[in-house]
Amino acid sequence: MAGVILPYHMQSIERYIVSLNGAPRELTLKERQLLDVYVGAMVDDIIAAWPVDTGNSRDQWAFTVSGRGDNVGFTIENLVDYAEWVHAPGDLTPLADSVVPDIIDRWLDRLMPLLRAQIADTQREIQVNQRQGGRGLLDVLQQPTPSPLLKQLLGGLRG
Repeated sequence: MAGVILPYHMQSIERYIVSLNGAPRELTLKERQLLDVYVGAMVDDIIAAWPVDTGNSRDQWAFTVSGRGDNVGFTIENLVDYAEWVHAPGDLTPLADSVVPDIIDRWLDRLMPLLRAQIADTQREIQVNQRQGGRGLLDVLQQPTPSPLLKQLLGGLRG
């Protein structure tokens, strides 16, 4: 393997959406922004925990987020060919197998209830929109404003 590629398929979120919506649906901008913020925080913490020799592998951490109805999740990766072997001084356990999953799990514990709450808020918006004669999800998807929850998080994510 060259580098580290860690895909996370959020099947429980997909099932939650189906339970509320009756069918799969893509994430809205608000939901995706929440996912982006938290996965970005995961990567920031990985970078902070990564040992530095030249800084090359530390600086190559990146992420992508998928909000498709059939693939809600994210991938964190570092494509430097030796990244999978980087370890802390005095410990031969690769950080990609120890510290990185711990950081991701810690952030997932914080993200999941907030993402579920945002999805529930979105479903309420869809239902209200439909009752008012709107197109439901299509109208909600076109709303460009970030969620109040996201605004709150951006003000104190690390607190």
